Amino acid sequence: MRTYTLQSHPGWMFVLFPGVVMSLGWAFRGFIGGGPLGAMIPGALVALALLWLLGRRDAGCGMVAAFGAVGIGFGGQMTYGQTVGLASDWNTMGWGLLGLTVKGAVWGLLGGAVLGLALTPSRARPSRMLAGLAAMVLATWAGWATVNSPKWIYFSNPLDRPREEVWAGLLLGAVALLLWFATRPRNRAVWRFAGYGCIGGGLGFGLGGALLAMGRNSTLDPQFWPWWKGMEYTFGLLFGLAIGLAAWQERHALRAHNGSHVSERAYQQAFRGWWLLAWVLLLTAGAISFEYFVSFRFNYTVLGAILLFVALYVNALAWHIAVTLTSFAFLLDLAEGVGGDWKLAPLWLAVLGAALLTALLWRELESLRAQPAAAPQRAFYLLLWASFAVTSVKTLLQVWVRPHVPVEYAMFVVAMAGTHWLAGRLEASQPTRAGEAGYTG
Repeated sequence: MRTYTLQSHPGWMFVLFPGVVMSLGWAFRGFIGGGPLGAMIPGALVALALLWLLGRRDAGCGMVAAFGAVGIGFGGQMTYGQTVGLASDWNTMGWGLLGLTVKGAVWGLLGGAVLGLALTPSRARPSRMLAGLAAMVLATWAGWATVNSPKWIYFSNPLDRPREEVWAGLLLGAVALLLWFATRPRNRAVWRFAGYGCIGGGLGFGLGGALLAMGRNSTLDPQFWPWWKGMEYTFGLLFGLAIGLAAWQERHALRAHNGSHVSERAYQQAFRGWWLLAWVLLLTAGAISFEYFVSFRFNYTVLGAILLFVALYVNALAWHIAVTLTSFAFLLDLAEGVGGDWKLAPLWLAVLGAALLTALLWRELESLRAQPAAAPQRAFYLLLWASFAVTSVKTLLQVWVRPHVPVEYAMFVVAMAGTHWLAGRLEASQPTRAGEAGYTG
């Protein structure tokens, strides 16, 4: 097996790069995708950014990327539109901002815990993983049933089409996951990722909500001041900065885990070529169908637990959970706009186009999977540019259908430029393969 030493990137890069990446990823999520499948975009991107910073180039990188995508995706089940409404009303602003802070903190706690677990997979025996994921699902149900369903503590509008919340369920699920995997012996890295994610997520959502509330109560023209986008960028930035800081402070401990994963097994030889394509199609179709058509409140928690188990033990599928599934979700969202909302083409044709484009991404991902030394960087760019391309197409179509000034697109361009500048600094600072200390093959 090939192993690599930790790259000597400065601390500011460890913190700033994940922050900028997640900020942009969250803006993508708010524009080309929604719900938990959309939240997989920033999750996968920030996980790939961390792998790049940590110098990880082993076969477990796909698993880490999938855990990042799914772990951040869990929080996408929370409803917060009405909470934003409460925060924008002077009479209920305090309660609304508290609700946003709580929901952001829960999002960061669970997402950080899952990502930290992926980077320290020492407790990844099948029976332990199954039991831990089952405990998370059961705890999520318990929290939802005892707090959210009876609206015991409620952060949405009880008088106008009340929404069903799930933040307490996700909170209890995160606690169960931490107690199962991060104790006896204590896993400091997982606790740090979860704790920092909780703080960053809470501050990001709370401050972003305050920014949005101030904007809505100002006299500035919302057509030229996209306050909602500002909230998304703020949440992603502070959440990503917190995750990056955790990675920086745990970099030496995480280095010891490079390559210490369980996904390289003999039966994975079956996941190649056309067989792999068939499995990816089955997994993607099943995941999308489960999320779209299964109606209970925390359905993505069940789906996510299944995806995490698959990603841990089948590395070939892990990459496709992180990139192919994530990409198909936002391509399908674009297809629904083209064939549904805007009536620019038959829906079946738009969906077929999304499937064909996803197949091209699958092919490209397979080519980069064959070169693990560059896989994290190339997968990062693949998902980044696929997201930006769909964002650009959707912007053009929206301007065509209902003419407006696409101010939010200018924000995307600036954020992309900042991301690429930082990525270029990373590429320039990493050693060449021939001179890379600590490389063995």
